[in-house]
Amino acid sequence: MVLNRLRSGVAWMCLTAVIGLGTASATAWAAQPALPNAKPVPEMQVLPLPYDQASFQYQGEELTRYHFGPSLKRPFLYPLVGPAGRSLTRMGHPHDPVTHGHHNSVWISHNDVDGVSFWDDRSPAQIVCQRIEQYEDGPDEAWLLAVNAWLDGDRKPKLIERRRVAVRWLGNQGWFIALDVQLEAPANTPAIRDNRGAHGEDHRSARRRRPHSQFRRPGGRGPGLSPARALGGL
Repeated sequence: MVLNRLRSGVAWMCLTAVIGLGTASATAWAAQPALPNAKPVPEMQVLPLPYDQASFQYQGEELTRYHFGPSLKRPFLYPLVGPAGRSLTRMGHPHDPVTHGHHNSVWISHNDVDGVSFWDDRSPAQIVCQRIEQYEDGPDEAWLLAVNAWLDGDRKPKLIERRRVAVRWLGNQGWFIALDVQLEAPANTPAIRDNRGAHGEDHRSARRRRPHSQFRRPGGRGPGLSPARALGGL
């Protein structure tokens, strides 16, 4: 009985301490003078989150989320929130979850990079995010810059990728995603066979949009891909 009272007393003391701290903080905040040089919170933001995720938001409402954890086969964007508040894309395929498990909403990969498949989940190859170099907010666009390594089954890099993921708010017209990708070979230039494409989308509806993509080779820097674009929220 004494132990129960002690526990109740400790819990009550902790609760009153937290409430008192909140009240004091609110009073101090209200007493602060206005800051003439303070900048407003950007309407478009990309917010780093736990578990290697980044949320693209307009006025605090999430439009899409970028997933880049080290255990993933490849980075991807999910969900893509449409006008009704539901995702326009899905993860996997409901009628074929095994052979279509690589359908990760919106993703970038390739079926044949020097004989290595980065498209199929059954392949040991993996596109690993090495780091996020920059996050940037703005009035109508937010973006991040990621560096990825395309690793084969022996964990050797076939490609080094710099990927800029940007989300732009279009007002009454909705919003869109722009993916700008640069691929470089760390050693000898690998052969990229254009037999499957380099971009994937899995839509809930039967209507599909295939984004424009173009392969190019910057002088002496290996293969590249620019740009690949996907529409969302229209």
